[in-house]
Amino acid sequence: MAPVSIPITYMPPHGAAALAIAGAAGSPVVGGNAALTPVISGGTGPYALTKQSGALPGGRSIAGLSVTGTYTAAGTFNYVLRVTDSKGATADLAVTEVVTAAGTTPGTVDFSDPSGTGLGLAGGII
Repeated sequence: MAPVSIPITYMPPHGAAALAIAGAAGSPVVGGNAALTPVISGGTGPYALTKQSGALPGGRSIAGLSVTGTYTAAGTFNYVLRVTDSKGATADLAVTEVVTAAGTTPGTVDFSDPSGTGLGLAGGII
């Protein structure tokens, strides 16, 4: 007889809060080292934090219940953090971090004319 696989889903006891994870990345900059510490609620502690998928930004790793380290490269990084409680319940958090190079401000375009000669634009779309 072939083995049978039965999926099992943990349901917290009546009245207990389901495990949840929330949080958002700040405005990371190469050379910066602000920790990303998600808010974990519900479930039963202690908790463990792991990377479920994707890639953390260069120089970053999971330490305890936080993502820490010094950013080493600019770029957009998408990953999923997973928290697991002591009963095996899990919750996921999708994170997108847009790391900018030091000394830059994302989303800024400077159309100034420091020479004072006037800006000449012809036949194009900006």
